[in-house]
Amino acid sequence: MPAKSIHYPTRRMMRAQKKKYEWDAEKVKALRDYLGLTQTQFAGELGILQQTVSQWECGYHYPKGASVKVLTLVAEKAKFKYAETPGDEKTNKTGS
Repeated sequence: MPAKSIHYPTRRMMRAQKKKYEWDAEKVKALRDYLGLTQTQFAGELGILQQTVSQWECGYHYPKGASVKVLTLVAEKAKFKYAETPGDEKTNKTGS
């Protein structure tokens, strides 16, 4: 009886599956607007450069690693609600 071949996912396949970002450009800008901060002020609060915030909001780059965790903590602390996927529901303040 021939042995069955097992197909393991390649790194390329894994990367393609991880393309769904928790924080996309729209969500980062929505959080900053919700907090009423400029890009410079928001960057200062997060301990990053203003250019990084701009790149996130323009979609050139996406938050990764610790930045994702910090954005999530800030959003939770501010009671900021956002849809899991764009288009499901718009960002809104709780209690509205």
